[in-house]
Amino acid sequence: MAFLSGMSLAAQQGITIKTAKVLECATQLTAAVLDKTGTLTMGSPTVSSFSLENENISQNRLLQMVASLEAQSSHMLGKAILNFIKTRNPNLGLLEVDGLQEENGRGISGFILEEDVSIAVGTLDFLQSYGVPSSMFSSEMRKQEQQQTSSFVAINGQPCATFSFTDQLREEAQLLISSLRQFGIQHVALLSGDRSCRVAAVAEELGLDSWESCLPHQKADHVATLQAGGHCVLAIGDGHNDAAVLAQADIGIALTAKGLVSQSADVVMLEPDLAKCWKLLGLSHKVMNTSKLGLKMGMGMSMVQMCLSALGFLSPLKNAALQECVDLAAILNSLSVLWARFE
Repeated sequence: MAFLSGMSLAAQQGITIKTAKVLECATQLTAAVLDKTGTLTMGSPTVSSFSLENENISQNRLLQMVASLEAQSSHMLGKAILNFIKTRNPNLGLLEVDGLQEENGRGISGFILEEDVSIAVGTLDFLQSYGVPSSMFSSEMRKQEQQQTSSFVAINGQPCATFSFTDQLREEAQLLISSLRQFGIQHVALLSGDRSCRVAAVAEELGLDSWESCLPHQKADHVATLQAGGHCVLAIGDGHNDAAVLAQADIGIALTAKGLVSQSADVVMLEPDLAKCWKLLGLSHKVMNTSKLGLKMGMGMSMVQMCLSALGFLSPLKNAALQECVDLAAILNSLSVLWARFE
């Protein structure tokens, strides 16, 4: 009853807990892995700068092709690029894209039929795997990728442009880390598909124990390694790239109710509010404490009742009435979770 009360209270706060076991497991957590973009940050990266690297193509023509490609992308950076281009060119029409291929956390590519050109947008590693020789990457491009989150554009195997991004940390990010440690989580790691320099900067700013720039499947491998070391792991993410790691973790929290990530998570937030993550942990401890108290109280009262009955102090009728009182007390104790403050 206490677990059902806890799940009901969470639901009132916009938190869907799929199984009661989550509340028990949440009191045993010793490690946490966090996504960066959209989880610790606002999840709304914006283009901070754009530079044209190839003078043989007009800026408007390039932006039109990039917009046509990124309109098919589900990645946040792709949406940021599309918003940037639409802001600069509101009436820019989109072209038809064929052979679309997207790799989570790396980039997207396709073929613009009307222009008869191939186009790829993503990291330098992605462009290289797409067929762009590494010798064509300028030192400025390599430096840019190391210093800032960036996406690069290649057309017909030629690097043409660079987009750089900014994304602000959520105000409650630091409080989330301190709250996790207060609940006994000893190891907090940051796993992100962003560039190493940016991931390291965020991890250092928040005082995290470890960080890694990795692909989605590598996040799940990292969690498996922690679990093999005896940790009970919490994972928090917001995008479809986090589906694998949320499924692997002992408890996966999705900060969105949309897409694959919500299906693989154990807990789904109806809105991206980090504060509800630590409030959920507090609720789990309240549920467990209430459940244990009810168990001890019920067993103690039953033992007293049996002793009194054995000594002849209670008639069968009084014994039955007292048992109903014991049951009622246990139920009211469990329902007290509903009256708890969600904080």
